[in-house]
Amino acid sequence: MRWLAKQVGVDYTIVYRLQAGEQKSLSFFDAKRILKVIEPDKYLEILGEFYPAEVQELADSKLTEQQTDELLDTIAFALTDIDRYRIFAFATETVGATRSLVAEEFGKFGTEILDALISKKALRIMENGTIENLIAGRQWWSDDLVKKVALNNIHLMTAASPGTHMRNWVTGLNEKGLRAYYDAHANFIESLANIENSQEFKGSIVTASSLFVGPILDKKVEA
Repeated sequence: MRWLAKQVGVDYTIVYRLQAGEQKSLSFFDAKRILKVIEPDKYLEILGEFYPAEVQELADSKLTEQQTDELLDTIAFALTDIDRYRIFAFATETVGATRSLVAEEFGKFGTEILDALISKKALRIMENGTIENLIAGRQWWSDDLVKKVALNNIHLMTAASPGTHMRNWVTGLNEKGLRAYYDAHANFIESLANIENSQEFKGSIVTASSLFVGPILDKKVEA
């Protein structure tokens, strides 16, 4: 299992839980990497059955296999390291962000990271001097990457800052309750997306949120 995890670039615990029947779901990113090794001739066909939207996005992107792998590496490079993530978030979510603005906010440290992100093709400087996000909208994130970005968000937030809200909770639900939880979560995400996409609310306060809902494996609460 450790050999397979290393070969496919997926966290060992995920591969182990899959083999043991404990992992009931898998991100598109991880599924693609595993299937590409164990079913190289028909992995796209299998992915299309379980991840039709992601496979269609992949097809529409017109990217080659090599370009897709490079893009996945770029996403991981930009988002896993907390310092790169901080500069990336500032550069992409601050309205009208430029190299000079990054330098003003973070100094030489920030511009060096900005250059690394540009070199890795996560960002680019447009003709008008503003910074463009080259990995926006990509949903090919691994479970491990989602968790690392969530940890970055937590570490970069200050609970005492106005507008910051943090809450964790665990509850025992039946299958119907779990579906209702998912629906409420999806509705909340849609509400946040509507705010993010509205020109009325665009601004330079870089704001993060990490949302999770799901059963804790092997844990049951008596009703």
